[in-house]
Amino acid sequence: MKNRLRGVMVGLILTVSIVMVSVGCATSVTMRYMVPAEVNMANYKNLAIVSAEPYRFTAFTSPSTIIQDMSGTSPYTVFSGFGGNTEREIAKYLTTRIVSDLTKADYFSLLIPPSSDDIGLQYAKFKQLGYDGLLQVRVSRLDVDEYVYAKEETEVLPPEVEGGEPTTQKVLHHHVMQKVAITVEFIVKDTATGETVIVRSFSDAKEKSYKIDPDSSNSFSAPSLYDWLRPMVDRFSSDFAKLVAPRWITKSVALMANKPENPRVETAYLEAKEGSLQIALEGFLAEWKKSKHVPSGYNAAIILESFGQIDQALELIDEVWRYSGNPTVESRKIQMREAWESHKKAQQQL
Repeated sequence: MKNRLRGVMVGLILTVSIVMVSVGCATSVTMRYMVPAEVNMANYKNLAIVSAEPYRFTAFTSPSTIIQDMSGTSPYTVFSGFGGNTEREIAKYLTTRIVSDLTKADYFSLLIPPSSDDIGLQYAKFKQLGYDGLLQVRVSRLDVDEYVYAKEETEVLPPEVEGGEPTTQKVLHHHVMQKVAITVEFIVKDTATGETVIVRSFSDAKEKSYKIDPDSSNSFSAPSLYDWLRPMVDRFSSDFAKLVAPRWITKSVALMANKPENPRVETAYLEAKEGSLQIALEGFLAEWKKSKHVPSGYNAAIILESFGQIDQALELIDEVWRYSGNPTVESRKIQMREAWESHKKAQQQL
């Protein structure tokens, strides 16, 4: 995986998907950049992952099978939305997601469960197999709170006879409250020293209450909390992958409109719209050199950028900005330089 990524990066200064799209009347160049990971994992690209460790409830903290009635008046038996194996199911799903996300990152050479689990946490054995880092994931907090409560509400009753006055009455309605909070820790260990390379925690929480329909069965199950926890785990895994692996991002940059209108570059705009960027570049560049037509100079610069000719693009857009002082040109110049610096930093992590 990593060799494929390295081949792409070494072969090109800046890889760009040269896709021309029309947004309204504006034609855009869709560029593809690489951005660096927040944590440089260049020394740990050979990475082993062991299965996520589930949260360990005690006999006193384990969620009850039946939700407690805090009102003391509920006629309903409501079963918990947290199943007996939910903490293990979440850990298993978390393992699947982090393996998937790091595989898709196309950066690491991975040893994954069940093969990695057979070695346990014996760092020396991972090192002997050529894996410099070991990723351990654990659910360090899992709070579940569910209860039934009652709330008195006023209901309006229709008149008993035609033309009569409506009446009101107080009615006790029962509600189910569900709350869940989770924290997941990601820890990378150096297999040579056992030292911690990186540790990151991600947390999220959700709560929701709903009224029990008076016509409901006297016995039913609350909504599944596993379904609440899965998207949280999805975000944690995705965010961690972005933290440790360089990744590609795409950005669409619109050509500057032909204002002030210059009929000599109409053909260049048409060629760009049709995807013939080299012909469009030649037209825009010729017009910039001939008349200092600012849109032409700007458009030539971003097409050069899309071709990966960054030095020429930066030189040209700086020239256009110094001539015109145009804020759009200045903004793109800054973005172009930042993207290039970010790209070079990402290269150093390969």
